[in-house]
Amino acid sequence: MTRVLSATIVCLLALGTGATRPLFAAELNARSVMQAIERGRRLLVSVQQADGSWTARTRSTNPTGVSSLALLALLNSGLTLKDEPVKRGLAYLRRVREPEDTYEVSLMISALATAKDGRRDMGKITSLARKLEQGQITSGPNAGLWDYKVGRGPGIGGDRSNGQFAVLGLRDAAFAGIPVDRRVWIRV
Repeated sequence: MTRVLSATIVCLLALGTGATRPLFAAELNARSVMQAIERGRRLLVSVQQADGSWTARTRSTNPTGVSSLALLALLNSGLTLKDEPVKRGLAYLRRVREPEDTYEVSLMISALATAKDGRRDMGKITSLARKLEQGQITSGPNAGLWDYKVGRGPGIGGDRSNGQFAVLGLRDAAFAGIPVDRRVWIRV
């Protein structure tokens, strides 16, 4: 009953505005979107560290994850393996030790797979994908999910946010040609 009441109130509030579109939506067109992407790209390039990494005040304990996410954004903005920021970002990811946090492992897979540098990163992507496979919780109420740290063992912790990142990382590994154990997908 409260769910129906809540949904009704939300609908009435939305309909009561008389607006046919969101009140604060900016006018979007291809040009403004491309300009925003270019501004974001310039910002990421300007804050890249000399060693090829990126840092963030709020995630200072996850430099591999932050760097992987920034590199993904650059690759998705149109930069390629030929661009210096991408070269430096990949060099950083290739020389750091493999992370243990589910977020970082997953994002590192995604960044390396998205770069599509031939077979160069297949070994690292494979190793990281195996970590995620082995780190999946296999029993208990959180079976099919992942904890914050990969490999803590079955039945410990786990949440949907970690699960989402792990699934996306494994999906990117699979798209890169790395076989992912079917049982992992079934448990999800």
